[in-house]
Amino acid sequence: AGESGESGESGKRARELAMSPRCVLNCSSAPRHGVCHLSAHGRDRRSARTGRCSSLRRPSSVVPAEDALSWLKLKEGWKKLSVAALAALAVSVPLRASAVSEENLLYLEAWRAVYQAYVDGTYNGQNWFKVKDRALKSYQMNTRKDTYAAIENTLSTLDDPYTKLLDPSKYAFITGNKKGNSISGVGIEIAYPKDKATEGLLVVNTQPGSPADRSGVKSNQVLLQIDEKSTSGMSLYEAAALLKGGEGTSVSIKIREQGSSSTTTTTTYDLKRAPLSRTAVSSTFCSLDSPTGYIRLGSFSDQTDLEVRQAVKNLKSDGASRYVLDMRNNGGGSFDAGVNVARVFMNDGVIVNIADSKGIKDYFEAKNAAEDASSPLTVVVNGGTASAAEVLAGALKDNKRATLVGEKTFGKGLIQTLVKL
Repeated sequence: AGESGESGESGKRARELAMSPRCVLNCSSAPRHGVCHLSAHGRDRRSARTGRCSSLRRPSSVVPAEDALSWLKLKEGWKKLSVAALAALAVSVPLRASAVSEENLLYLEAWRAVYQAYVDGTYNGQNWFKVKDRALKSYQMNTRKDTYAAIENTLSTLDDPYTKLLDPSKYAFITGNKKGNSISGVGIEIAYPKDKATEGLLVVNTQPGSPADRSGVKSNQVLLQIDEKSTSGMSLYEAAALLKGGEGTSVSIKIREQGSSSTTTTTTYDLKRAPLSRTAVSSTFCSLDSPTGYIRLGSFSDQTDLEVRQAVKNLKSDGASRYVLDMRNNGGGSFDAGVNVARVFMNDGVIVNIADSKGIKDYFEAKNAAEDASSPLTVVVNGGTASAAEVLAGALKDNKRATLVGEKTFGKGLIQTLVKL
């Protein structure tokens, strides 16, 4: 961008990407890609300059005014050239730096998000840099639609159903659900089957009182069709869009038991969509053998930990001396909310640690801010308990803060992160 004199947002983002210490740090762990010769710390700065521009020499201290002006122009031109060259090297773009468009930068931003944080360090047994180079050569990326197609194609090479591009409409749908917004649908929470040979989508749970729940749809069944459309190969977002709709409208779904063969008798349900205003947290005081506070935790949204904290505070003031945390059919939601709910019941200890493909760990710990860190706590789970709910249940059990009762949980075994582009 600097070489051609371009300015504006594209040039600015190219320079920021090139000079990012994190980018150089990551590149330094993979010197075979030839990026580390331009060090952010300056160790190789001199050799890099003399290697690329050995003909440039500083003039003598006394020169005519017109020569000084020429040198100034040459010097400024070198600065621009060096920035452009660095940008080209740092992102390994097989193009001139002046050809890096805004769409190219968006693609590179998505590619780098996977490079930095993806769980599989082999990237499904492929060279992630070569994947990027092929995409930049194969896709024109003249429009946003072109760029989305390039990103989706690149992500598809990972063969991972949970790593997907969310366009603005899908992203709004996901973030809206995280905030607990009301929608109309049938009350089914779905996931990809753990066995890739299984065709269809897996029912994680049904929302209590929803049309699916009243009709008898259960967790761990397989959703085969939605309105005559096969769910084989369908994304979760496509299925969710088909299941939701206007209040009172109808949708037909076909279900079979997990583990059954495709020839096994299936069941078709004709459901009418209804408002699904999910209440993440509800509580009640129970006078049993000992005063007990019952807390129903149905999902995790951005405010869930605050609601749980308030529920514990209210139940304690009512005289509760022990608690039951019911997370049956809790399909998860906001990971941060799950961690923060653990902090309601724990003053110290590691809640969860996450290791990336390079072995770098992030630790999430209690912060000595529990509402009640000592009263007996029982956590109830079942096969519909998944994702962030499993993180919370595991943290409370491993820290000997709670006793788990119920059934084996869903076992998602991974954490997803939304990365804004």
